[in-house]
Amino acid sequence: MKMLSAKQLFAELLLASGVNPQAISVESKNFISVEFQLGDTLFESDTSLSKELSSSNLYLIASGRVRLLSYAIEKQRSVTLQTLCEGNYFGADPLVFPYPEIPYKAIASSPGRLYQLPAENLIPWLEQAPDLGHYLTDQIMLYQRAAFFRCVSDIQDWTGAKVRSLAGHIVEYAIADETKLEEFFVDKPGIFWLRPGGIQSLVD
Repeated sequence: MKMLSAKQLFAELLLASGVNPQAISVESKNFISVEFQLGDTLFESDTSLSKELSSSNLYLIASGRVRLLSYAIEKQRSVTLQTLCEGNYFGADPLVFPYPEIPYKAIASSPGRLYQLPAENLIPWLEQAPDLGHYLTDQIMLYQRAAFFRCVSDIQDWTGAKVRSLAGHIVEYAIADETKLEEFFVDKPGIFWLRPGGIQSLVD
């Protein structure tokens, strides 16, 4: 099967995000083709190994497999958040995700090739097509939920598949200071986990 070009893969991403590919002038020369080998570190969300591996860049997988990993402190080991393959993507976190992140990294789990879209090329396209940014944000949110449940929460022993299934059904709420939680959640039945922030129990 013939490998898709960077332009073709990006057009598929635009369609998935609800953006007409004709709305953005994209050329394969806007991307950098990168070959990778088993075990290569391709991306780290909390640091820039180099300008070429910046977490602000967007990475489209043309062939091969890539695992997204985060570190579970209690288990003292890395755990898999997601396994990506041809047509999947990762990156651009600082550009589209305005919330504190649980660090994660992308490691090659086979030889392959990816197309790197430098941040300076991506930023104008995000301004032209806000829906693309929203789509990328939603995907990063899924990775972050998986990282939270597998590395921080009280259900770290759940399997990766079970956690990823749960992550797709989670609803997140931003809660202002001094909010009375009993009143806030009165019409929102369910199980709740606290990410950043703190809760104080008041006794009359």
